[in-house]
Amino acid sequence: SASSKVGIDLCPACINEAVEVINVLLNLVLDEGIIQSCGDLCGALANKTGSDVLGDICDVACEAVGIDEYVHLLIKSDLDPTYYCQLVKLCPSK
Repeated sequence: SASSKVGIDLCPACINEAVEVINVLLNLVLDEGIIQSCGDLCGALANKTGSDVLGDICDVACEAVGIDEYVHLLIKSDLDPTYYCQLVKLCPSK
């Protein structure tokens, strides 16, 4: 991706944001019920947080695994910020 070629380490920023993002996404999923697409979910995230960047990161992560798996990962209580950021390719996998 373009972001990984810039030479800026986005991993720490992703982890800092991921805690809030995971909570907001989880609330969206629980409040809205069935969400049909990554665009719907991530668009709602962007609106709720006021950040198109967070919406874009969400979209990348969600599209990478698919909406069903993404929602499943969010609902699992063991989705930690580092793992989330590895999923979206902003942190290196161990």
